[in-house]
Parts: sequence; C-alpha cells; structure tokens
Amino acid sequence: MTLSWNDAIGFLRVGDFQQAAASLEHARQECERQGETVLAAAINATQKLCMLCLECSTATFYHQQALAAMSNQLDKLSAELFDLVGALQQMELHPAVEVYSAPTLAQEPRAMQQQSLWQRLSNIMARERIVAHPFMVPPLKTSPLVINSDDGQASAALGVCCFGPFRVYQHDQPVKEWISRKGKSIFKYLIAHRDRPISKEVLMDLIWPDTPPEAARNNLNVAIYGLRQSLRQAGLAESTILYQDDCYLINPELTIWVDVEAFSAHVAQAQELEESGQPIAAMQEYRLAEALYTGDYLEEDRYEDWPRARRQSLKETYMTVLERLCQSYYVQGDFTACVAEAHKILAADSCRESAHRWIMQCYAQQGQRYLAIRQYQDCIDALEDELGVEPSPETTQLYRQILTGDYMRSGAPFPAAMPV
Repeated sequence: MTLSWNDAIGFLRVGDFQQAAASLEHARQECERQGETVLAAAINATQKLCMLCLECSTATFYHQQALAAMSNQLDKLSAELFDLVGALQQMELHPAVEVYSAPTLAQEPRAMQQQSLWQRLSNIMARERIVAHPFMVPPLKTSPLVINSDDGQASAALGVCCFGPFRVYQHDQPVKEWISRKGKSIFKYLIAHRDRPISKEVLMDLIWPDTPPEAARNNLNVAIYGLRQSLRQAGLAESTILYQDDCYLINPELTIWVDVEAFSAHVAQAQELEESGQPIAAMQEYRLAEALYTGDYLEEDRYEDWPRARRQSLKETYMTVLERLCQSYYVQGDFTACVAEAHKILAADSCRESAHRWIMQCYAQQGQRYLAIRQYQDCIDALEDELGVEPSPETTQLYRQILTGDYMRSGAPFPAAMPV
C-alpha cells in the first residue's frame, strides 16, 4: 500500500496523471481486500479528480498544438501581407510596371518562382479559410434559401426549417408574426404533406377533433384566412396556399426548400455513394445531413400525435448518421473527432451503448486506458438509471479487453449498416 502511495505521488510530481491513477487503483483494491471501505471510497474520489486532471492535460496538449499551428500560419501570412503591400506600393510608384500581365512561355521559369500580383491576389481570393486546428474540418454549405432559376435570375424561394423551432423564411427574412396559431399548425401539416392535397375534413379532425362539424368548418376558414394574412405580411402571395376540390395544398409551382427533405436527400445520396465504393464523398454527405439536424422534428409540437412517428424516424436516422461518422473518423485515426460525434449521440440518448463503445475504443487507442474504463462506468450508470439493465456482452467484452490490455484496433467492432 505504501509503495502505491509513493508511486502515485511521484507520478503526480511529473504530471503523469494516468500512471498516478493506476497507482491509486492498486491502493483502492488493496483497501477493499483489507475491508477498509471508507478509505477505498476516499481513494475512488481521488481517482476521479486525477482523471479530471488527465482530461485537462489532454485538452491543453491539443490546444497547444492548435496554438502552434496558428502561430506558424500567422507568421507565413504576415510575411505574405508585407510582401503584397510592398508590391502594391511599387505599382503606385511605377504604374508602367506590368504587374498584372500573365507570364509567357519564355517567362515561365521565372514566373514559377515569382507569381504576378494578379495571380497572387487571385489565389488569396480563392481561399475559403485557414485550418488552424489539426482536427478542424472545412465549413459546410447547406442548401440556400434563394435558388437560381433557368434564366439565370435569382428567384424567391420559401425556406422552411422543421428541425428544432419551426421557422419560415422569405428572401432569407423570417416570418416573424403568425396571426393565427391554428393557421400556423395547418401550415406545418401542409408542408409535411406537400406532395398531395389535404381535404378540409382531415384538417378539421386534426385541429378541432371534438368540435361539431359546422363550428370546425368556420374555425378552419378563420384559421386559413389568418394564415394567408401572415404569409402576405411576409411578402408571399395568397396563392401560396391553394384551395381546390375541397382540399388545401401548398402551391406546387413554388420553389420551396425544406430542411427535412434536404436532410433525407443527403442521407440517401450518402448511402448510394457508400454502395458504389465512394466512402469519402459519402462522409461529406453525412456531414451535410448532420449539419441540418438542429433539433428534433417540430420539437415545439411534442404533444401532437401526427408528427410523432416521423420525429422518431428522423431521430433514428440522425443517430445512425452520427454512427457512420464515428466509424469514418475512427478508421482515419481521428479519435478526437470520433469521440466528439459519439458524445453527440449520448446527448440524445445516454443509453446508446454503441456510442459508449466508440469512446472506449478511442481512449484505448490513445493510450488513455483509465478514461476508457471510466466511460464504461458511465455506461453502467446510464443503463442502470434509465433502464435498470446491465451493459450488453459486447460492451462488457470490450471493457475486459481494455482492462487486460488485449484490445487491438483491428478488432474494433463497427456498427451495422444503415437501414434503407
């Protein structure tokens, strides 16, 4: 026991929190064997503090890497900036100098060493961003709310966001006021079923299920009027909502972008790319889909019956998208990104064992065995608190492999294929 304490203190002095935690673990086990439960509990609390120090130390390491990368990039850009300003100054002092001319074939060797000012400016303008962090990924571009028409002119598009809070945009400007709350509910339903007309009876039963037919019909007329007024105030024509053959529908001639439809399209495209052996392009599509999922489907209507099944289906698809990204990052050896995606899964479902396993696997690959073991304990706690069950044999087997040091990256289990 004394040896374990001395080891732990020695490791702490040099900042080796992982080895210190291992020594504390030996001390805790010895206390339990001797029946000193109070001291064992105190050591367990000390271990947790040690693991928090390890997490901070790891985060500090990555931030230092990012700082070094950014400092190096700043030096390069500063030198380029001074050089460019000097070239501009020379252009002003000597306007006859051909700084914009493209090099001829005879000048090509010299041009390769020193680009023209025009080329340099063009290269600078072509840059999208500087990757300052080793784990930073390029920015995602989601579908625009303004779409180009065939004649090249920008045509107004209606943008509808159903993930998270319900939002409607016209010319990128939000529809801020809804005169009728029931009218807004009708608009949500029409958007969700915009591939077909919806009869008045369906809307009446949906919004006013316990109201006599005549009163429900009057309520529907008032709600539709309020809906059209809201859209008109936002700059949309009354023809946005059509009435044909006792049915209401969204005008099919309108150009409408809906985040849910874009999300499903990206997932479908990713599946096709995976099946055709293009994993990199598939992962880009999955990332685009992930970016669109900003919350559960129509989350403000959580107590309404009609969106419930689609909400659950979309959430499951989103979770599987995150699983796919976890697998991709893991295969690439980007364990930090894999852990980040897995934590997104756990934020939505703390009992998702596959996410716990991804985190355990990543920590094991990084040599942070005690973080992996702690993640297993978090998995046990979540399953016990939420479901009253124990981890699956697959999770338990992974834990034992990590505990004994037998875990191999090549043996890492991958999630099952995404359902079509």
